[in-house]
Amino acid sequence: VELQRAVEAGFFFSVNPRMLETKRGRSYAQAIPLKRLLLETDEPAIPGAPFDALAVERKLTAMLSQLAALRRVSYDELEERIVATSADLLSFA
Repeated sequence: VELQRAVEAGFFFSVNPRMLETKRGRSYAQAIPLKRLLLETDEPAIPGAPFDALAVERKLTAMLSQLAALRRVSYDELEERIVATSADLLSFA
């Protein structure tokens, strides 16, 4: 119910690896409209922690792969949609 209200209000949603580890999180990730779906990119997780761009890239690639399988869409299709959504949001800034 809360997710549906947030969707109707026009919110965007980011998915993170921990979310995809739980049944409820996977359910939410499947229910979010593609045009509102983003990947969480907050790094480093702890301020001042070392930043490893390759590790972040691997994490994002794994999340994208898992999300594509959950949503039964191709990896490339999902990647294109998330890139377009991100670009649209950045153009508003």
